Amino acid sequence: MNRIENKVNHIDMKRVIIVFATLLLLASCWKKGEKADPSTNDPQNTTENTVKAFEQPHIDGDPQSDEYVIARVNAIYDNIFKENYPVIGEDGEEILPSDDTPSPDEKFFTKDWNDLLSKVYEYESANNPDGQGLLDFDYWAWLDPDEEIGKLSISDVSVVKRDKERSVVELSLNNKGNKTHVRLELKFERGEWYIDNLINLDDNNYDMRKKMNEYLKKN
Repeated sequence: MNRIENKVNHIDMKRVIIVFATLLLLASCWKKGEKADPSTNDPQNTTENTVKAFEQPHIDGDPQSDEYVIARVNAIYDNIFKENYPVIGEDGEEILPSDDTPSPDEKFFTKDWNDLLSKVYEYESANNPDGQGLLDFDYWAWLDPDEEIGKLSISDVSVVKRDKERSVVELSLNNKGNKTHVRLELKFERGEWYIDNLINLDDNNYDMRKKMNEYLKKN
């Protein structure tokens, strides 16, 4: 009888050891898998740690087509005009954009552009606290601060040049009957087209990226 009991106890103990070893193995595999996932452990490989992942307008079609690029540009400006500029409500009152609305640059520009923009703002914050610097105008509407903004829209959007990574688009920016001809340089990154430069064709081809680089070098 004692032999039987001892045998049973021995078997039960073996089962406990096997179960415990299995649990340790599973825990070890889980930790290894967790470390192997670059999206959770390597900050260099996460979009959230390099560029904020804002929700983008949905567009159907092939991103590597002129039609898609045109639709993307229209969606970008439509979103900006609705969320970042005052609109007139049903009762005729002016409705101001929310303070929580992300800037168009954060949402629709490339990472490289935002890095460059941050350097310019950092310099101007330290050296031009009154705001009288390179960026003291609205380069989305191409207006000075004292100029009146009407209902903004774009038209005549066309693709001038495109390959898999870069696109050049030209459009007309409409404000109170006036048109400004603008060229956009776009870059394909993070699975979508983002603006990488703005050029005012009516102002001696005023090139924003070129001006920012020159400004930083000079200062």
